[in-house]
Amino acid sequence: MEHQTNQQLEGISEKPSLLNLERFFPRVIKKFWVFLLALVLALAIVEYLNRWGLKEQYEVGNVIHVGDKDNNFISERSQINFIWGSTNDKLEKLKEIIKSRSHNEKLVRKLQSFILYQEVGKLKTSKLHPSESPFVIELLETTSTLPVNQTFVLQSTGQNSFSLTVAVPSGRWYNYNTKTPLKKSSKLDGKNFVFGQAIRVDGLPIFRIIKTKNPFNADSSYEFSFIDLEKAISQNSANINVETKGKLADVSLMYIKMKGDNVKHMVEYVNTSTDFLVEKQLEEKNKIPSSALNFINNRLSDIKAQLDNSADELERVRREDNVIDLTAQSRSVLDGLIGFERSKASLENNLSILNYTLNNLNQGNFVTVPSLSDVSDTNLAHQMDILVQLMVKKQELLNIYQEDAAPVVEKTNH
Repeated sequence: MEHQTNQQLEGISEKPSLLNLERFFPRVIKKFWVFLLALVLALAIVEYLNRWGLKEQYEVGNVIHVGDKDNNFISERSQINFIWGSTNDKLEKLKEIIKSRSHNEKLVRKLQSFILYQEVGKLKTSKLHPSESPFVIELLETTSTLPVNQTFVLQSTGQNSFSLTVAVPSGRWYNYNTKTPLKKSSKLDGKNFVFGQAIRVDGLPIFRIIKTKNPFNADSSYEFSFIDLEKAISQNSANINVETKGKLADVSLMYIKMKGDNVKHMVEYVNTSTDFLVEKQLEEKNKIPSSALNFINNRLSDIKAQLDNSADELERVRREDNVIDLTAQSRSVLDGLIGFERSKASLENNLSILNYTLNNLNQGNFVTVPSLSDVSDTNLAHQMDILVQLMVKKQELLNIYQEDAAPVVEKTNH
């Protein structure tokens, strides 16, 4: 029995192992350079895709506080309290506005997002924000049409000069006022220009190229192009996402998010969108007081017209019926009485001063004679002054008069 069991065990073969470590490591060591080359190649491919092959995608966002109360105010740029019904209505209204074509058209026009800037390097082409570009496009005030779907290549040739060529010549004109394409080709007039010079296309001056503080990269060329409004609006609005998350006290939180490959453009776009929402909210809040003020002004104008008509009618009735305005006559009589009372008081004051002065002069009391400046009548004051002087002279003569003195005889020469 024991012998039979041993035979069975010897007949069982060993199962092959999935990974034979004893054979694996010697092979790895022997072919080490192959594994190292594969690793380096893989890292190089990843680095190429990361730097030049794949576009980096970013996401920026802004938070809006939507208040539940209707009479709140805006405390910060990103905190808004809207007055459009309930909170849910406000949030839905905001979403509609942010995603609406008219709202995004205002943003595209203000930021001039229909002008695209690019830096073309030896290995990579990068989109540029105007703040990163060594030059910016300045549209002329008279410009309403631009050549779209046409790529212009700019190469710096000096401190204040550059050359401009057309890389994609098959362009067409587009009217940004009527938002309609024009069926005609566009051709650049000239090749060498200076910064600040008006650039002509098909003989029409349409824009200037202004040099910025950003330096030109000698190993790169720069491109710019124009796209129509519809394309610019759709490109930006498609990357906008609006979400509502949670609530803080009486404030609902709304997130405006934007995805893309240019962070500065996205930040500027989202912040400007929030600013437009603030302006719209202020307009909504000012509608009620403005309407009330207009109503009051209109009512005041109507009331004034009614009062003017009533006054004219009253005056007409007075003339026709010989109605006397007792109020006006009473005022005239009252003014006359007041004048008489003042004149009477002045005369009584002058008379009392005159009597007092005469009594003192008759008694020879020249010390207590009142001041003549208190007399309002100048003529009377002058006469009283003469009288006082005569009485003083009389008193001086009485002081030197003697009764038994011989009379004074005038001597004459014979």
